[in-house]
Amino acid sequence: MIDVNFNFFTEVKEGQDPDAKSPTLKRYHKILWSKSLPNGKIFNLNDDDPELSKNYLYHKSELGYFVFGSDAITNSYRSHKRKKHITEQIPDEVNEMFLQGSNIASYSIFPKNKINNGQTINMARGVVRLIDDRFDLTLECIKRFYKNLQVLFIALYSNIRTSLICLNPTIIM
Repeated sequence: MIDVNFNFFTEVKEGQDPDAKSPTLKRYHKILWSKSLPNGKIFNLNDDDPELSKNYLYHKSELGYFVFGSDAITNSYRSHKRKKHITEQIPDEVNEMFLQGSNIASYSIFPKNKINNGQTINMARGVVRLIDDRFDLTLECIKRFYKNLQVLFIALYSNIRTSLICLNPTIIM
């Protein structure tokens, strides 16, 4: 059973990231993302082998070996120094956004496999200033990659392309 209102910050120490430290978040990800695929294969996420999971979740089968990490897809910018001049003006709204982003509806998993020692999709969305950790722009880049459309944010796209090849080796560089 998944409690959609459970606040993952309630079970980690102050300053810790639920993505890495919340056992409930990890369990929910395993429940939500382990499933039968359209091709009939079973995609199970595991965390029973620390070496394979890199301390989070992994899948290993004839489909391949994939490592996944968790991250919130919402952002209150509560801790962003570059945005302090804005967030300090609306502290109640920032805190409300932070609280709203503390349950399962705000979290997803991302592939952590690196190709040619490049960034993962999640790393790129967090460090490319044009994207600024915005999930909507990240999804747009992924969509455009699969539709072979011109990508608006080339820096993120090139990092995402490398990570997507990890998920689908048939993609040609």
